[in-house]
Amino acid sequence: MPWKECNRVDERLRFVARLLDGEKMAVVCREFGISRKTGYKIFNHYKDEGLSGLEDRARSPYRHPNKLPFQVETVILRIKREHTSWSAPKIREKLAKAYPMISLPAASTIHVVLDYWCVRKYLPIVLLSCILWLAVFSPTDLGAIFCMVHSSCGPSLVAD
Repeated sequence: MPWKECNRVDERLRFVARLLDGEKMAVVCREFGISRKTGYKIFNHYKDEGLSGLEDRARSPYRHPNKLPFQVETVILRIKREHTSWSAPKIREKLAKAYPMISLPAASTIHVVLDYWCVRKYLPIVLLSCILWLAVFSPTDLGAIFCMVHSSCGPSLVAD
């Protein structure tokens, strides 16, 4: 017997429909395997917003209070582009001299920015290893592309 495919919005709609038919919240929640707190939350979203209230909501925060301003991040990347051999502490010194009015990010934060944009000093070595990998394995699939993963700057093969 194949698995029955279900959709979250459809399940929530069935849940709300049973509540609107007059069934008790505790009974319906027990049958759907959710807590009463979640049941009331779903039902209140439906009452407030209608069918659109049953759709999934974004879980990412609206704002990130500790995020580095993009202007500072751009300056870090520009300094690194001008002085490729400089590390994070040296870039931080340059920031302190050039922009004394901003609050300086820690050297570790500058490392994170450089890692995210894959502009650390070891990047050419990674690119060389990628080229060697392609030369050795030479994928024949035209849809295969080689890309750099932001988190580790390492190779990963993505195929259709």
